[in-house]
Amino acid sequence: MPTVVEWAPAADPRPHAIVNLIFDSGEVDISEQTVKLRTEELDSYAFVSPGEAARLLPEVVAQRVPAGLEARKTGAPSYLFGGVVRRSGDCF
Repeated sequence: MPTVVEWAPAADPRPHAIVNLIFDSGEVDISEQTVKLRTEELDSYAFVSPGEAARLLPEVVAQRVPAGLEARKTGAPSYLFGGVVRRSGDCF
């Protein structure tokens, strides 16, 4: 089951609405350097705190971080509409 479900309306240059699904895949032990970069796909990676993620990510994307943390805490998915948190009973 996804942790965060977000519907995002069409926005330049993307002509269509999209749905983002985020899944909780557990915790990573960062002491075991297990991430191997495919240099043709990524330049770098970092493990950051939720606050640091909010600073680094675009505002509409950053909202997924606290929504995911809330979903992990409650055990129920968080729903977002264009970056705004909605309750599961709200209509989109």
